[in-house]
Order: sequence, then C-alpha cells, then structure tokens
Amino acid sequence: VHVAYWVKDTTLPVYYLNITYNKLDELNSHLPIDEENSRYGDLFDEYKHYVEAVFSSSSDNYHEEIEMRYRGLVSNNWDAEKKAIRIKFPKDNLFNGKKALNLFLPGDRAYFAEVLSAYRAKKLGIFSLEFEFVRLYINNRDFGVYLAAEAWSNELLARNSIVDTNNIFSNKDQVFDKNTSLFLENRINDWKSYTAEDEEGSFDELETLLKLITLANDEEFAKKVPDLVDLDKIYKWQMINVLAGSNHQGDPGNSVLLFRKETGKFEVIPWDVNIWPITEDFYLDNGLLIKRILNNQNFFEQYNDLLKEYIFDDRNLEDDLVFYDNLKNNLKIEFYKDQAKIDNDYQYNKRVEEYRDIIVSNFENAKKLTALKNYPTKDDEIMLENSEKIIWGGSFVFFDKITKTVEEFLSENRQFQKRSDNEVVLTGGIHVFTGTVIIPRGLKLIIEPGAYLCFAPEVSLISYSSVTALGHKNLPITFQSLYPGKKESWGVFGVINSGSEKNIFDNIIVSGGSETVINGVDFTSQFSLHNTFSEIRNSIFENNWSDDGLHAILGTVSIKNSIFRNNESDGIDFDFIINGEIKDSTFYNDDVMGSNGDAIDISGGKNTIVDNRITSFGDKCISVGEKANVVIKDNTITSCVIGVAVKDSSFANIKGNIISENNIALSLYRKKQEFIKGGEVEMINNIFENNNNKISKDEFSSIVVREIQ
Repeated sequence: VHVAYWVKDTTLPVYYLNITYNKLDELNSHLPIDEENSRYGDLFDEYKHYVEAVFSSSSDNYHEEIEMRYRGLVSNNWDAEKKAIRIKFPKDNLFNGKKALNLFLPGDRAYFAEVLSAYRAKKLGIFSLEFEFVRLYINNRDFGVYLAAEAWSNELLARNSIVDTNNIFSNKDQVFDKNTSLFLENRINDWKSYTAEDEEGSFDELETLLKLITLANDEEFAKKVPDLVDLDKIYKWQMINVLAGSNHQGDPGNSVLLFRKETGKFEVIPWDVNIWPITEDFYLDNGLLIKRILNNQNFFEQYNDLLKEYIFDDRNLEDDLVFYDNLKNNLKIEFYKDQAKIDNDYQYNKRVEEYRDIIVSNFENAKKLTALKNYPTKDDEIMLENSEKIIWGGSFVFFDKITKTVEEFLSENRQFQKRSDNEVVLTGGIHVFTGTVIIPRGLKLIIEPGAYLCFAPEVSLISYSSVTALGHKNLPITFQSLYPGKKESWGVFGVINSGSEKNIFDNIIVSGGSETVINGVDFTSQFSLHNTFSEIRNSIFENNWSDDGLHAILGTVSIKNSIFRNNESDGIDFDFIINGEIKDSTFYNDDVMGSNGDAIDISGGKNTIVDNRITSFGDKCISVGEKANVVIKDNTITSCVIGVAVKDSSFANIKGNIISENNIALSLYRKKQEFIKGGEVEMINNIFENNNNKISKDEFSSIVVREIQ
C-alpha cells in the first residue's frame, strides 16, 4: 500500500559509499563468530577492522577516499544486510568539519526517541551530540534511512565551544564483571579516552574520580564530589534517563564522561539513551556514580526539585511531543521508501506509536518517583566505608585543600588573617609564598592595598572562592617573583568556580608569572580566571613567562583602563567568555620582536573591544576566532603583522577604528577545518593608513562595507 511513496524524491541529505567487493568481503570476514554457540559474538576492538572506500555527498561537493568499518558492540547492529557503519575521513579533508561519522540503524536508536533525548539535553543546557537523518547508497543501491552523528573527537569539542584538549572518556568494549569492576585497581583499565593522543594514557582526573567513587566514605564523598563532578548537569542527565526510562548508561558500558579543564569537573554526556516504561525500581539499576550521589539526602532533594520542575510543567511534555511528532510526520515517507530497513512498514508504525505512548506515560510515572522521600537502595548495596586516608596523586595532590575549613586553612597559612567565618585577609606589606596555596571553596579572599605577594619559583595561589583586591594608585597590590632579578618564574594567581559573587581587582600589578596544572585544571597564564564573574580596573600585566599576560575562560570579564606590556606571547586571551569587555586599555611591547603573540586573542563568546591603544605585536593586534561574536570599535591598531584577524566561523563588527602601519590591516580566513567557515566582517567608517596590505580574504570568508573613509 506504500508503493506510491517509493518514487518520491528524498528530502534528506544523500551520502554515497562505493566499496570494492574484495574490500566488502574483507570487512565481513572480520565479523566475530562465536563458534561454540553457533552465533555472532561481540564486536570487541580486535574485530574493528577498517577498509578503504569512497564517500561522496554531492550537495556538499565532497568526494574523498575514506576508511569504514562496522560499528556497534552487539550483533543487532550488523547481523542483517543493513548494517551500522563508522566512517573515518582523511585528516586533510574533513567532511563538514567532522573527523568521523557514525551511521546508526534508526530502529536500534528507537527511531526518534534518542533524538528527543538529545533535544531535551539541549533544552537543559547539557552537551550532547546532534543527530541527523540521512539517506545512504552503497555501490549505487539505496540502503535507506540512517541516523547520523559525529563521532567523539577534539574537533567536535572545539565546534561546541569546549576546550579541544579535554578528555572524553568511555568504557572499553569488553566483558564486564560486576564483582571485580567496582574496585579501583580494575576500573582504571576499563576506560579509554577518545580525544587523547594515547587513548590508554595516564589520566589523573579519571583516577581521582574512581578513587572518590570506590574508596571515599559517605561523608568524604559528599564533601568532595561537588568539586569533581558538575552536580547540576548530572542531575539533568539523570532526568533525561528517567524521562526515557533508560538505565542503558551504567557501569558495564555506554558511559561517556567529559572532563572540563575549564572548571576541573566531570560531566556525563547522554549516549545511546534507550526508551522503556519507567518501573518503581528504576533507581535500583543506576550506575555506582549516580547511586553514590543520590544516596546523599541533600543531593537527592536538589535533583528531585529539578525533576519536579520539569515534569509538573505540562508545557514541557507538549513541547517534547511536538518535536517528536514533527520528526514522525516529516520522515514518514522516507521510512516507507526504505526497502532495506529491518522493520517492515507496519512494524515501523507500531514501534513509533509505542515509543510515543511511553514518552507520555513516563511523564506520569516520573511524578510517582518524585514522591520518594529518599533515594532507594538494595539491601545488599555496596557502599564503601574506607578507614584509611585516600592519597590523591598527580595534579590532584591539592584536592583535599578545596574543602578545608577556615581554621584548617589558617593553621596551614599563617600569613592570612581571619576577618569572619567566611573571609580571610592578606594585609598590606610583604607576603612570601614558598609553597602553593589553595583558598578553599566558600572562603572569600580580601587583599588590602599595599600588599606584595612574592612567590618562589613554580609556586601558585589558586582561589576556589571570590577575591576582592582593591589597591590604590599610590598603594597598588603586587604579584611578583620572590627573585625578580632572576629568570625564575613563579606560577599562577588564579580564581576558579567562584560562583555568582563578583571578583574585583583594582590597581594591581602582575609580573613574572608562568603557568601550572592544579586539580586537573590547566592554568595557562600568570593571572587566570576560570568560570568567574570578574572586573579588572587600573591594573598592569607585564613580563609574563606564560602563554598570556591574562587568561579568562567561561563566565564574564570586564577590563578597563589597564596596561598590558612586554608579555611573552598574548596580552589578553578570552576563551568562551559569555560577556566580555576590554575598554580604554593599552597594549604594547618595547621590542616588537620580543613577542610572537597577539595583543588580544578572542575565542568564542560575545565580546566588545572599545577605545584601546594597541601597538607592536609580533602576530596580531586583535585575533577573533572559534565562533566568536565581537564588536571592535574606536581602537587605534598599529604596527602588528596583522591588524585584525577574523577566522573560524566568527563575526566582527569593526567600526570607527584607526588601523595603520600593519603588514596586513585586516585578514579573514579559515584556520581550522572543523569550523567549516572563515571570518565574517561588517566594516563601518574605519581609517586605514600606511598598511602594506589592506585586506586579505579567503574563499570561506565574507566582508560587507557599510561606509569607509
């Protein structure tokens, strides 16, 4: 009865794979066979065999030799003629910025149910894959509809405004023994990184998490887990699983963890979210991490409140169903046309409607779960009570210090004074630091005018609470080396995860610092702000030995009337700042050849650069990249190799600037393939003088001139 649909043109992206029959035989010969039980086995790593093929997408003007293999651990992914596929693109010609592409069997991902879970994740502010339905031809035969998603990669992170050197961890495909794999010595080897150069390398962030899960008693676990796991996001991840009735991500497999160097915390990424009716004992099948978190009454109540907020708002169910129904209606003909699908048309219709019914019923059944007063556990639940002190290793040797009380902190750091139960002070005068200091979470730091903070080589001060450092013009606050005459750099002054309270710095001088890694976080500048709300005024940043004179990542930052001079590389580096402002400040080098960096380097986020004076940098006066949106207004930009560079899917409104004596005044280009596009610029009323080259633009970029003098 659906034959009439077969001749209709597809509305989906169409991909073509061409593979020789010899290579196809080679691919099939590597499928695992369990000869003892006369069936297929599991596709462990030793069976994941790539062969050469050719991939084409005419709408994307892409045609390239690629490598492909079958994907999916269990045989339902590849025991029929239509098989799930993994495609790996050449490094020098990514496909739409993607390094690799997974093509899933839609029925294996419950047709539209997992796409709905990804949609919910986006609504809740959780990082998730983006799914797309496509049509695939193999050797000119129509293999119908596939569900496509980019594979885990550094490029995927970069395009989503996440530091691309972060680790994405997942369980290895292997036999899971629940009696041994709970414990640390067995668990570490169960994981791999998709983004590290060595996927089985030494990862101290993962080791720290597994120690906390498997060795910490309940009290220590509850105290420390907020500093290693983003609890708000794990609550929302759990909500997605509840609404889907899915415990498919757990200790045996399918768990995907992202460690964010920006915050020093793990997030859990939704992956392979099944759909099933919620039962009363749903929570009993959770993985050990979520069990340990929700077994704490305070955490359980926080999670339950978020779940209630979502499911008792009928608009959320209405919105979810509109999304689901739009997919179902828009793709009905595509699935009727699919003569290679595993389910016939009637089975397909039935399953899609059954999944919709589950979506509705799970909303109601989830309301019953919110009536629970505490998190249920089995009678034989394993909760470890470790009497020995846990030894934290690697960069996490300072992990204990994040949760010190004010009395414990002051007993170890006598140069600080107590102002109140949640405030400590560094008074005016000289303070010598011979060892790294951690300001604990919940303990505000105040630095008074005239304070000299002198750091021994490689020594840092990192605050997990807000900082107020208000110097005066005649009594600035100084951060410097203990031995300023020697070429021995100190470490970092940094603030991280300081919450909603603003950090304020006025009349400070920072010089001679470098970089460090503490508790898994890369502090790449002598003055580093991670995930903060901060304001800096009337200050000087100079003579650093690190990537940047000042680095800020996530949060908001305002910098006014400050000086950045003679720094080793960049003056300022903003990464993914939500709302950044750089105003009325001066950037220069006494020796232009002394710096190979940029005055201002902006990656991602939304920023304004107004009324600044920038001169003499060995690279760019202003660099804008990685999907940033920037207003550059009324600046003087002179004597750099490139005056302003706009690249990698970024937009800049450039208005009223004087751009002079640069080798190239304005350069627009694509630097990284994963961003697909180059730079986009709107120019209004700028003055160009004595530049060797005015504008350089590649094929991926565009420029609009509204008015120019």
